[in-house]
Amino acid sequence: MSYITIPDEVVEEKKPKALKYTEEVYKGATVDSRLENISTVSSYISGSKWVVDYYKQILGRDDSGSTHSDKSLKVHKQYTLIRGVPIIVSQELQASQNSDGQRSFEMTGAGSVIYDITPIEGDVIVADIGDGREMEFTVTSTERVSIYPEAYIDINYRAVRVMDARVRESIDSKVKETLYYSVDNQRIGLKALLTTDEAKSKEDLRKLYNVLVRRYIRDFNSSDYVTLMIPGQDNKSYDPYLTRFVKAIIDSNVYPQMHEINLLNMHGDDLHDDETIWDCLINVDLRSLGVISSKVGFVSVNEYRSRPLFNSVYFSGVNRVLRVMDPGYSVNLKNRRNQSMGTLVKAGVQTNEIKDIIPLQDLNSEKLEYTDTNGDTLPMIQRIVLDDYYVFSESFYEKKIPSTILERLVIDRIEKGVIDNTLLHKIAEYSLRFDNLERFYYTPIILALIKLSDGVI
Repeated sequence: MSYITIPDEVVEEKKPKALKYTEEVYKGATVDSRLENISTVSSYISGSKWVVDYYKQILGRDDSGSTHSDKSLKVHKQYTLIRGVPIIVSQELQASQNSDGQRSFEMTGAGSVIYDITPIEGDVIVADIGDGREMEFTVTSTERVSIYPEAYIDINYRAVRVMDARVRESIDSKVKETLYYSVDNQRIGLKALLTTDEAKSKEDLRKLYNVLVRRYIRDFNSSDYVTLMIPGQDNKSYDPYLTRFVKAIIDSNVYPQMHEINLLNMHGDDLHDDETIWDCLINVDLRSLGVISSKVGFVSVNEYRSRPLFNSVYFSGVNRVLRVMDPGYSVNLKNRRNQSMGTLVKAGVQTNEIKDIIPLQDLNSEKLEYTDTNGDTLPMIQRIVLDDYYVFSESFYEKKIPSTILERLVIDRIEKGVIDNTLLHKIAEYSLRFDNLERFYYTPIILALIKLSDGVI
């Protein structure tokens, strides 16, 4: 009997080396990183604009473009429909008679399209020809006019036939995806081609912005005092910081009613110029959160009695003015802290008096909640009177941590440069049902976020 077990010899299997049938393609490190703003480039392209529906062919790696045929099957011919594409026409439609035996006529034209389209020979163009009829055109040739990434592409096209319902149905049946060309996005250097959902969200936000602005001016602009008044107060109260912000973000050329909202003259009040959260939103920068004024309270308008200025707040009929209670420091305003705090104490105004002055109302039963990346569920907004911090929460000011969906949207847009338009649209819709005080303070923030949403306003 053997006490030693000899293991079987392991024979290592040798795998044959893979043969290379083709040589490796050289890959260099040279990158064309020069980007030209396409809106700047377009100023050098001469011609009139012709808005068309562009059917771009979907081709495989080894496929070549070909003209459209009603007989082609969907599996063999597919298109991406791009609506609203502007062609810069350099040669108007011209008719000429062929010299063949049939002596048929041919109608051709030429123009330029933006690089996002990347036209291919055989692409279909459907456009109005000026008499209420649509015509089908086919792209006959393309030529890129610049070596740079952002450039226009010259195309030549030929008329095929006048469109009717049958022809349109034949082309549309081969459409796999529909995109929309956004002139606004192209103008500011963003992607010009939007999906159906993106285009709808953008248009809905634009319409909602218009509704919010008109409702805000109608509801909170006082015809008696010709300025914005804080709603629901026992005494007529004015917030100079918010009013200044609203005047800055809403274009008076688009909304002439803004001319009826005046900034009451508070010249000489150093605290009126102190930096608040509204300045952070205007500058799109939250790095000043730790040093800006974050708490407010009311002071009597009698503070401005000794300042006989034109359009002075003292002579406006307003009773109280909102003023910061934790002003910052400036060597140019070395006495501001002592003067302000002393006057406020004599007037009987405390830092948290805003709690007692602004009435607490019940939130609507409908709420929108959002779960963030940490798994925390956030409410849509918080009560303005929840604490003595100005508009936003303590965690927002002190730690830059959002307590609400609205605060999350602000941080995401300013800090990360992104914004959830779907979530923004929901909270904008709900804002019409906020209580008056919340509408007064949160609506301007929502308007600013919509304007910061790329390509909407």
